[in-house]
Amino acid sequence: MTYTAEKIRKMLQQLPDRQVCYPMDNDRHLKMQFRKKSLLIDFTGSCPADHGNFNAPPAIVKSACLFVLRCMLDSDVPLNDGLGRLLNIVLPANSLVNPPDNAAVVAGNVETSQAICDVLFEAFAVCAHAQGTMNNFSFGDSRYQYYETIAGGSGAGATHHGVDAAQVHMTNSRITDPEILELICPVLVRNNVIRRGSGGIGRQRGGDGLYRRIEFLSDLEANILSQRRTTRPQGLTGGNPALAGRNIWQRTGQPMELLAGVANVNVKAGDQLSIETPGGGGYGIPPTVEGTRYFAYGSNLDPLQMQQRCPEAVFVERARLANHRLLFCGYSKIKESAVANITADDNSTVWGAVYLLTANDWQTLDKIEGNLYRRQAIEVITDDDRKITVDTYVMHTSYPENKPSDRYWWQVFKGLSLLNIDTSFALQR
Repeated sequence: MTYTAEKIRKMLQQLPDRQVCYPMDNDRHLKMQFRKKSLLIDFTGSCPADHGNFNAPPAIVKSACLFVLRCMLDSDVPLNDGLGRLLNIVLPANSLVNPPDNAAVVAGNVETSQAICDVLFEAFAVCAHAQGTMNNFSFGDSRYQYYETIAGGSGAGATHHGVDAAQVHMTNSRITDPEILELICPVLVRNNVIRRGSGGIGRQRGGDGLYRRIEFLSDLEANILSQRRTTRPQGLTGGNPALAGRNIWQRTGQPMELLAGVANVNVKAGDQLSIETPGGGGYGIPPTVEGTRYFAYGSNLDPLQMQQRCPEAVFVERARLANHRLLFCGYSKIKESAVANITADDNSTVWGAVYLLTANDWQTLDKIEGNLYRRQAIEVITDDDRKITVDTYVMHTSYPENKPSDRYWWQVFKGLSLLNIDTSFALQR
């Protein structure tokens, strides 16, 4: 225990004094100051105890602190009381990190604990924020009950990129295999893929989150307990923040409904719930990438095709072109098919991928697309509602709509699926 305590003391006394304020959803916040001389970790200034269940008891706070300190040691140490023997952890009474005895605490264990880890890693300048939530998802009735936590992006550090779709910090549970879940519960796993572009950009890029979509085959009660739906995981030392998460309820025949971070819904057979988990923050000022932004749609949504055509291209994020729709028209000798185009339509949206293209890539793409298309500037909207100007290709002649080949259609379908875009319009093909 003495050896462990001394290792912790030497490490902490090499760090600068810091103060961090960490915003959470719904106006909650954590505040922490570190003083190396007295080995003080002081949460004074954190928000009052929660009327909901986000309160973290002192045992949870201390566990998170000791986890972070063990991660920071340059060598392994015995797991014993020496880890916290010299620490002075101050937890103000009746606060989110030291609630009264009758406070509800379930989300303090699974959600606020994640925030505490991020606060400490930020204060010690180790890595950017991770997804900051466990994305707790449960559903059931009197016969079936199921509960899972859903992975997200981890934060980047000085020497490493973040990890995509990882269980981070205070959770390490594995997800149930789709075959098993569909065998024991009346659900179908419609999507379970990496949420491309959700990690923060930096010198080291934050990990991407996950996109998980469940369809229900019978009437059930579903619950979501999550954070980082209105706030975003922050980068460190100039790195960009990650995208926030989203919870979406798609009722049969109804427009999709955006749910809050904490939600309880009664789903019907045929309904679908989609959970898009946050990414991790980026670390360091992003490198300057020379190039112009390109909005890819149609077959260029296929990442393999884009890599072959434009090997220097850098995927940035997904975006949508409002008041337009996708149509298939004209004829490509290369594809032996009618191909994709965009046209104005006040009731539709075209989804696509934003890339940075170098001059060499533009030259190649202009040559490939030049027979049917002309390049023009358009304005698209990103996932976090920024309006950006990009270049794309639009057919220079108006052609009647035509049916694409199966091969071309499935290339478009695959690209949309990889971007986690609803492909239900395929039924109307």
